[in-house]
Amino acid sequence: MTRPALNVAGAARLLAVSPDTVREWARKKLIPATKLGKAWMFSGEQLLAHIEARAQLNVKQECHSTAVPI
Repeated sequence: MTRPALNVAGAARLLAVSPDTVREWARKKLIPATKLGKAWMFSGEQLLAHIEARAQLNVKQECHSTAVPI
């Protein structure tokens, strides 16, 4: 089931950050977003997938100098 699009306030609640942070991340293309006129819009599904992908990058890290998992 497709969820409705989120505005800045909805995306901020989902990401647990301020609306200003959401706008900044959207402008910098750090999160998936679409600008409709002056309003930023977000897909909740795309934001959750983006968060999951970022989390996977942080799962298995190791110290580069010793190759010991951190």
